[in-house]
Amino acid sequence: MSPEPDRGLSADNAAEMRRQILGIEPSHPSKECPMDPIDTKPWWASRTIIGQAMQLISIVAGALLGIQVDPATQALVVDQVTAFACAAVTLVGTGITIWGRLRASRKIG
Repeated sequence: MSPEPDRGLSADNAAEMRRQILGIEPSHPSKECPMDPIDTKPWWASRTIIGQAMQLISIVAGALLGIQVDPATQALVVDQVTAFACAAVTLVGTGITIWGRLRASRKIG
């Protein structure tokens, strides 16, 4: 009897392996689940949520202050907020990494 070939960790079999470990049944056995409960992100990282927040702000600003924000400007602001959030998270992550290494009591390896 020959051993089972090593399939490695590819994008195709990674989701299947996670489901097997966690005991999650796919919604359709022949298709990858489009809303995999394992592959989630925080609500503030969603461009949809940021876009809706900008739309709400523009509606309120228009109603209360008479300011009109066109869709192109809204899209630009969403892109800028997303880029800023990504840069901030990267900066914080780098800082935590450096701080953790400086505070470590044992060598790596």
